[in-house]
Amino acid sequence: MTKVHFSIDRFGFPGVDQAYLEFVFQVASRLARQDPKREIGIALVNAPYMRRLNQKYRQQDKVSNVLSFVYREIQDPNCLTPGEEKNYLGDVYICHEKVMQQARAEKREPQEVFTKLLIHGILHLFGFHHEKSVSSASRMEALEDKISKAILD
Repeated sequence: MTKVHFSIDRFGFPGVDQAYLEFVFQVASRLARQDPKREIGIALVNAPYMRRLNQKYRQQDKVSNVLSFVYREIQDPNCLTPGEEKNYLGDVYICHEKVMQQARAEKREPQEVFTKLLIHGILHLFGFHHEKSVSSASRMEALEDKISKAILD
């Protein structure tokens, strides 16, 4: 069974609840040919928190719209109980302010922007990357589009 742990600070988006997040993860898992029984964490955070994550883990002083951290990269022994880590992929952090800015700039609904960023973050947890080469970026983008269409259309 899919398990998605969701944390929000003080805000959210209409239509984005636990059931929706699990649905997105299931569709992404199926279309990316990944095990849907894995677990992920999703955190909707504010800009200062996102900046601190970037500073600590990426040595960058900026606010990203989405960051993904594979569990094995930042293993925190206080995070999971023994045995849980075998199914835990990692965490996706999405910045609420960046979602709202992007939605306004692109004249799209915040839920759509959030969903596309979440898909992007999930694919990173699955091992897809756009930084390595043009071909890997093309593969990741095509898969993002396929998953987005399955969910949003």
